[in-house]
Amino acid sequence: MNGRNKKQLWRTAFYLIVVFYIVIVIGLAVLIFNIPMLYQRSEQQYIDDTKERINMILQTGDDVAGELRQLKGSADFDIVVKDGEMVVFSTVVETDFSELKIIADNNLLNYYSVYEVNNGTDDYQIWLAIYKMAPQYFFELTMSVIVFGVTILSLIMTVLIIIMFRKLIMPIRRLQTNILNLKDYRLAEVSSKSNQVEYDNLSAELSEFSDDLQEKMQLVNDNYSSLERSLQKQEEKNIYQKRMASAIVHDLKTPINVAMIQAERLNKYLADNPEAQKILTDLENLEIRLMGQVNDVLQIMNEETGFNDHVQRIDVVKVAKGILELFTTMFEERQLSVAIDAPEHLFGNFRPIELKQILHNIISNACQYADTGGEFILSFDEIDHQLVIAAYNDKQNTSLIDFNHVFDLFYHMSDDDIHFGSGIGMYTIKSMVQQYNGSCQFMPVENGVLLKIILPLNWGQEDE
Repeated sequence: MNGRNKKQLWRTAFYLIVVFYIVIVIGLAVLIFNIPMLYQRSEQQYIDDTKERINMILQTGDDVAGELRQLKGSADFDIVVKDGEMVVFSTVVETDFSELKIIADNNLLNYYSVYEVNNGTDDYQIWLAIYKMAPQYFFELTMSVIVFGVTILSLIMTVLIIIMFRKLIMPIRRLQTNILNLKDYRLAEVSSKSNQVEYDNLSAELSEFSDDLQEKMQLVNDNYSSLERSLQKQEEKNIYQKRMASAIVHDLKTPINVAMIQAERLNKYLADNPEAQKILTDLENLEIRLMGQVNDVLQIMNEETGFNDHVQRIDVVKVAKGILELFTTMFEERQLSVAIDAPEHLFGNFRPIELKQILHNIISNACQYADTGGEFILSFDEIDHQLVIAAYNDKQNTSLIDFNHVFDLFYHMSDDDIHFGSGIGMYTIKSMVQQYNGSCQFMPVENGVLLKIILPLNWGQEDE
């Protein structure tokens, strides 16, 4: 017999036993409910049997007295049989029917009657009183049947519990053990030692799953080890590149220092030329700023110092004016008209380097892409505790600008623009603005374009 037939057999047997159990329960319930009716029927049957036997003796018996006496020994009744005025048989002293009717206790009687029987030769007058049947025997019989039924029910329940334990509880326990093993990553211990019932199929499937999972985990471990080695190589490469970049940036300080020294010497030789001295002064200021920025770059790249650009209270207008001065020569070269619309001071909480980078990219973008001889207007305003920066520059032809992707990394208007700009300026602006939970927009307006940036002035105040 194969496994499927075994499963079908035990299931059928289980259902049959359950049906048999239900039938017995219903039978016992019906029996207990109908005990009074059964008792009444048994009493009526007792009366009918006793009367029938008495009548049969009177009809066919040769020795009426002897047979009635014998019947009296097996039944509880009183009887007086007369043939005319002669008493044929009597179980009581009094034989007067009228007196017997008076002295009869109806509480003890189950049946009482006076009647006649003619057997062809004799005409008997009968007074018959049948007493109530003793209830003890009936209830003993009833209780015996009930006890027997309860015993059968107990045996059936025991068999059902054993079947359920073997076919249901034990497989579920095995499944629970396998799940706990799987939870604790004891994959080798997840197995189905027995596949006797269909519920063990869960353990079998779980065992297959754990084997497959173990193989995939091993594959993940191998891939993770490979990835870890690759990342380690990449990290070593990045560290090397960072150190080389730091060394190169550090080396920039030497030519900058030399340029500053040469500018001082030229200043002495050109003392009589005011215009040349102004150019040299601007050049010296640029070199000083460049030296400061080189030092900032070195500080940021130095991992040992753990550079941190803390949030500070900064005058945004002052910083913007300082950066505008750096682009004075470029504005003059492109014949751009520059104007700044801002209050005298406007303070906000920003990281100095990030704010400088945002403003630098705004001005640089306008300086590079504004039409030659056009206008550049930079305005600052405070609205609802927010800094609103608006940078407008003339741009007659805006058809090449994709305003939906202008903030994307490495965005260029055209192929020629690749050699003109880096493609990261606008992306840097958006990234830094979003760090302050701000927003930025770039849109066409009249004869130019407008870059609008909104930043919270009190950003980081709660953290500070």
